Amino acid sequence: MGGELRKAERLFRAKRYGELIRQLEPQIFKYRESFRFYYLLGMSCLHTGDLAGAHSYLRRANQLKADDVSAMLALALISLRRQELPEAIEMWLAVQDVEPRNRIAQRGLNFVKRNPDPSRIAESLDRRRMRSFLPASGALLRAFPRILIAFAVAALLVFAVPLAITRIKQQQTPARIGLAEMNLPANSEVADLSGHYRYILTNGEIRKAFDRMKRDFSQYRDNLARREINLLVQSNATPIVKEKARILAGYLKAPNFATMKDSFAYLEVAKDPYLYQDCYVDWTGRVSNLVVTRKAITFDFLVGYHDERVLEGIVPVTLEFAANIDPIYPLEVLGRVELKGGRIALAGVSIHQLGPSLPKSPEIGPPPGGD
Repeated sequence: MGGELRKAERLFRAKRYGELIRQLEPQIFKYRESFRFYYLLGMSCLHTGDLAGAHSYLRRANQLKADDVSAMLALALISLRRQELPEAIEMWLAVQDVEPRNRIAQRGLNFVKRNPDPSRIAESLDRRRMRSFLPASGALLRAFPRILIAFAVAALLVFAVPLAITRIKQQQTPARIGLAEMNLPANSEVADLSGHYRYILTNGEIRKAFDRMKRDFSQYRDNLARREINLLVQSNATPIVKEKARILAGYLKAPNFATMKDSFAYLEVAKDPYLYQDCYVDWTGRVSNLVVTRKAITFDFLVGYHDERVLEGIVPVTLEFAANIDPIYPLEVLGRVELKGGRIALAGVSIHQLGPSLPKSPEIGPPPGGD
């Protein structure tokens, strides 16, 4: 373990989280393959209330060491705090796959089952209870007052408890709105054999793509569903198939860093951009040619070049919200894929700077106002 990590370990034990973050973030390139580096950074961000930073760093730690229970438990708590209860439950269940008798994961699941009343949960979620959801080395989350925690959890449970309880009981999840009419006649032809199309599919391939679209949508994997919608709409599927796919597209939800699932790699998108139009991606890289105006921020995004080793591609990005961006440091961008003259571009949804920067919100994006 490097000297920086040994010192970081001491700072972490001393609960000097801000100092640890200031020390480690500039070393991101040196320790880009170190689980412990990302774990210490992520846990420190969690203790200081930077949920976006904590999620980003701990997710990377989880990628480097997928079976580490401590990182998974911390990610579960982040999901709970970010009002993503189903994701928290999924992570607790993943912990039980690794450690079937893990008490913290079971405590989280039992907590939801025993407290269906939002007001009771808000009262129960005090400092001691928050600490009990963390791994043994975790300490008290001090950045959020109890009243804010109670309010967030109460709002979360009003919408998420029914889904959470059914997931815990391993019952069938209720169908999402939009699926009711998503059926095709059993014996009808769904392939149009005339005309010119980007994708030529057989009758069976169209039906399989349609089924994948429904399955992914029902599992809240909207990014995968969008890819199947793009395939169907640009294929030789019959008009009724395309119309149903377009209808379902209207029910897809835009993600944020906490809810983002199934991102696609740059090389995958570049291979067939039309298949990924309007999909969301979470890419890391560096900023070049930064231009800030009163209406938007634009820059060329050097995808994959965050460690200054491999440049996967250069993608123009537009942010229609205010943000402080320091081109010296790497950037994580969550954006929607657009095609401009056949070239890949991103409409930015949120960003997260991976390193020291001007004072800013850890996760920057447009103010909430949609669904």
